[in-house]
Amino acid sequence: VVTVAACAAVPLYHIAPLRFISSFLFGVAKVVTGYLIKVSEWLASIPFATVWAKQSFMIILIPAAICLVILGYRLLGRHGLRIMAVWSVIAMLCGVLTHRLLMKDVTDITVLNAGYASALLLERDGRTGVIMMGDGSAASSAAQELERRNVRTVDFLMIPNLDDECAFCPMALTDRIGVNCLITGASGEYSDTVDALKSDGRIRWDNCCVKFWSDCYAELYNGWLGIKIGKTRILVSPDKSKASDLNEGQRKTNLVVYTGGPPQHVSSITAQAGVLCCRAETLSAKLKGFTRDSYPLYNTTERDITIRTRGTGDLYFLKKIV
Repeated sequence: VVTVAACAAVPLYHIAPLRFISSFLFGVAKVVTGYLIKVSEWLASIPFATVWAKQSFMIILIPAAICLVILGYRLLGRHGLRIMAVWSVIAMLCGVLTHRLLMKDVTDITVLNAGYASALLLERDGRTGVIMMGDGSAASSAAQELERRNVRTVDFLMIPNLDDECAFCPMALTDRIGVNCLITGASGEYSDTVDALKSDGRIRWDNCCVKFWSDCYAELYNGWLGIKIGKTRILVSPDKSKASDLNEGQRKTNLVVYTGGPPQHVSSITAQAGVLCCRAETLSAKLKGFTRDSYPLYNTTERDITIRTRGTGDLYFLKKIV
């Protein structure tokens, strides 16, 4: 209906006596298009309406389902096709439900390829949060990845430092993705820009603790961001920072994410693993600032880095060292 109405309306619009018919046809196309969009949005909001195909079990189940459907059709015709299609759907639903149960309380931390910025996605039990530090590419990278995963709304958007460039252009994310809660530092150069953002809630914090997802905490240490997921500790450095701004206990962490490059006195940080956020052309120069053989160091110059934890101080990297 939309296609026929629009195609008929275009030539009629250029014929003055028949322009009123063109307006009517355009109106019909607009109403039907609006209806289709509303129905699509409603269907997409149903739980399990979409599944992220990057999950490994889906890579096995989808080809297997296609093969079963073809086999059923070849052996029993249309009746076999219908039977195999039903069983394939049941198998995929069971796989999704089993995966959800096995992944309960498991948190995935994805450090995105965002140049000199740290853009982290935190995911647990179907919920998502975003952390941004550094330059403006953090917002655009996070928005693109969330849209690719069909995430329409995030639980929180965390911008610890309002002097960072990512605080000047967060609209690249918030104009495309809904934000339930905005968590920011108390003040900074781009406070006015952040104040204008639309969100359901706003929390400002400075050297205090914010709790989220029942057992997770976020805290600022003189510009550094500390995240606790159960017993797993994550430390995110601001750009051009100093490790001397942290006390001895704060320097001990499970995972450390370096924004832009290594901070001064980086050797004083004790960690199980680290992730360096920078661009490929400066990677070799940035790596010279780190002590060799201290702990595994990953980088986001070519790909995203995903780390999985159950909140027991454990870290499991889903990507190989680059």
